[in-house]
Order: sequence, then C-alpha cells, then structure tokens
Amino acid sequence: MEADSTLGRKFRVFAQQGVLYGAGSIVGRLAGIILIPLYTRLLATSEYGILGLIVMTGQIAGVVFALGLRPGMMRSFYDYDRDEPRKVVISTVIFLTAVNSIVLLVCGLLLSVFLSKAFFGGSQYQLYFTLIIASTVCDMFNLLAFAVFRARQEAKKFVLFQTLSLLLRAGIIIYLVAAAGWGIKGVIAGQLIANGIFTVVLLGLIKKHIVARFSMPEARKMIRYGTPLVFVGIFGFVLNYLDRFFLNYYVTLEEVGLYTLAYQFGMLVNILLIGPLKRLWGPAFLSVKEDDNFSRFCAKSLTYVIAIAGFVFLGVALLSKEVLILISSEAYWDSYTVIPIIALTYAIWSARSLVEVGVVLKRKTSAIAFYTLIGAVLNIDLNLILIPQYGMAGAAWATLISFVITLGIDYAYNRSLFRIEYEWARLIKICAVVAVVFSAGYLYEISNLYLSIAFKLGIIVVLYPLGLLLLRFFDEPETARIKKTLGAVAGHLRR
Repeated sequence: MEADSTLGRKFRVFAQQGVLYGAGSIVGRLAGIILIPLYTRLLATSEYGILGLIVMTGQIAGVVFALGLRPGMMRSFYDYDRDEPRKVVISTVIFLTAVNSIVLLVCGLLLSVFLSKAFFGGSQYQLYFTLIIASTVCDMFNLLAFAVFRARQEAKKFVLFQTLSLLLRAGIIIYLVAAAGWGIKGVIAGQLIANGIFTVVLLGLIKKHIVARFSMPEARKMIRYGTPLVFVGIFGFVLNYLDRFFLNYYVTLEEVGLYTLAYQFGMLVNILLIGPLKRLWGPAFLSVKEDDNFSRFCAKSLTYVIAIAGFVFLGVALLSKEVLILISSEAYWDSYTVIPIIALTYAIWSARSLVEVGVVLKRKTSAIAFYTLIGAVLNIDLNLILIPQYGMAGAAWATLISFVITLGIDYAYNRSLFRIEYEWARLIKICAVVAVVFSAGYLYEISNLYLSIAFKLGIIVVLYPLGLLLLRFFDEPETARIKKTLGAVAGHLRR
C-alpha cells in the first residue's frame, strides 16, 4: 500500500508538470494547425505541396546541424546537482550551436539554387530555401532555450513563451499571406521573422545561466551522446517525411499537398501527446531512476500514455473528415482517407520514449541509430513498392508498417539492457476498446454534418471510458482515486 501511495505522489507530480509542458508544447506546434484554413483557401494544393517540401528541407537541416546537442545537454545537466557546473554545460552547448549555425548558413547559401532545381526543376525557389535555412538557424537557438527551461523545470516560463511565439508567428504569417498576398513566400518569411525575434528574446532570458566558459570534456561527452541521435534524426526524417519526395516523383504536387495536409491532422497525435511526452519524460524518469519503484513507475507510465494515445487517436481519426469539411475548400477533402492511418502510426509511436529506458540509462544511443536505420531502409523499400500503385495511401501504410517494426526492435533491445515488466493485459484491453469504438464511428455514417460530429464525440467521450470500465481496466487504487475525484466534482457542483 505504501508503494502505491509513493507511486501516486510521483504520478501527481508527473501529471502536474505534464499539463504545463503539454500545454507549452501544444501551443508551440499549433501555428501549422490553426493556419490550415488560411492555407487551404488561399493556396492551391500544388502550392501546399511545394511549401511542405521546402519546410521539410529546413527540418532535416536542423536535425543534422543540431548534432543531438539538446538531449546531450539534458543528459549531462542531470549529472550535476550544483548550479555552476550546470551553467558550464549550457554554455558549452550554446557555443557549439553557434559554430554549427555558421556552417549551416554557409551551406544554405551555397546549396539553395541546387535544392530548387533538384526539387522543382528551376531556380525560382532559391530565395525560399535560403529563408528556410535562416529560420532553421534561429529555431535551433530557440529550441535550446526551451530545453534550458525544461532542464531547470521552469514550466510556466516554457508555456508562456511558447504561447507568445505561436501568436507572433501566426499573426505575421496571416498578414503576409492574406493581406500582403505573398503566398508561400509569406509563410516562410513569417516563420523567419518570428523565429528571429524570439531568438533575441529567449537568449536574453537564459543569459543568467550562461558563463564565459567552454568545457572540452563536456563537449566531447555531449557530442558522443548526441551524435548517434543525429543519425536517429536523419533516419527518423526518412520514416516521417521522405514519402513526400517519393510522392512528388511518382504522382503529382497536388497529391503531395493532400498528403501534407493529412499529415498535419495525423500529427495532431504527435502535437498533443508525443511532443509533450518527449519534453517531460526525460527529466521525469531520470529524476527518479534511483527509486525502488522505478521499474513499476515506468510500466504504469506506459499504460497511462497508451490509454491517452487511444483517446487522442479516436478523436483525430474519427472527426477528421468533418473538420476538413468545415475548415478547408473541397479540393482538400480527400485528405481524410489516410488520416486514420497516420494517426494510428503516431498513437503507437507514443510508446517509444517510454520503452527507451535502457539505452538512456546505459548511454547506448548508438543502438537507437541502428534500429532506426533498419526502419528507415524498410520505409524506403515499402514506399518504392506501394506509392507507385496506391499513391498517398501507400505512403501512409508504408509509414505505419515501418514504425511498428522499428518499435518492436526498439522494445526488444531495451528489454535486454533494462528489464521492465509492462502491464500487457491492460495494454491489450486498451487496444480492444479502441478497435471497437473506431469501428463504430468509422463504419456507421450519418449524412448530417453536425449530427455526425455529435455522434462521434459521444462515442469517444462515453464509449471509450465505459469500455475500459467494463473490461476492468482500472485497478483498485485507480478506482478509488476516480471515485474520490468524481465525488469531489459532484460536491462542488451541488454547492
């Protein structure tokens, strides 16, 4: 009983921090979502496809040139319990990032013409590639500053400046695209302006944690830890985004645009769950790694995350068609056909951070690169087989299959390093309920748009928790806490 009480306290702290970091992570990624009505009404599907390819180029550049320094900093930060050596860690990472940024800017200037010709057959998009690289450089520093907030557990500051960043970025882009009529150039230029402003603001906020010292031993340690994660990022890029380039080659830019929009919806699982989880899980489990209940903490964490992932998946997968009809022009509506596949991919992928306990504790990050490489090679093969025949549906299925196999290898290797007895019976119950609810919502169609939304919301909110309850998913301590919470809510309502 004492162990359950201790676990309960840990999960309450975990949840409190999770709400804050989750809110910050969500608002930080919402610009792309809230701007969908603008993009889908003012940009043609082919232009949306062009925008997606240019933005992804910046993302892969950021992965390569960041050198995995942010996770390296997070890992080294918790090697110390005093403020001064932690400041040295942060300062060392900033210096390395500055050097990498200069190299990236030079590469961007030299290669922008080549990239424009390679993707679009001409140099007309050279400026766009230059702008996206400059925006990526600013974003590298911004992400580093937010990592400092996370490491120092300054969750309120994290949320505040993520929110301000979202508002500024959205406002500038809306003006440049809708008012100034800049089209996709307005989107990219708006990102650069907003990122540049926040680079100055955020570096000013963390300057008190920076000292005029560079530690070569710390640099070596973080680079050794982070360099394999660069390859993880590259292979992860293949898993997540390379299918857009295959679609551009085998089908049309219009279909690239539709698939890019579908991915924006499917990635809501990533925005609402995986992004916040990545920011929270590392500091959370590293801070309790010496605790006697550590293994049980990890097992229960996975169960709760998959339960939440099931709920988020149902919301995204079942309501995507109706939302598309409400916010986009008819040319984009066919995107909904692949959104459930993409959403399921990321719901499953939400388990990854929680099964990678062994490689983080043992500093075996090179193994992550190896099995992510396996998944990337498999993804390329499946794309080559499926996209020519099935288009964007083939791309979505290729992603799902390769992600599942990669996660399976990931789990097996981590189990060999650090054994955790996960709650398999409860995980199976979650999957069973999700399958039933999704089938009910997907197969039973209602022609009236608003009745369809009401019906699907109803079965998600009511049938999902009811199904878990009927399958006796909740254990006794959880049931007691639920009853206590419901009783407190009922009492508050009666007052």
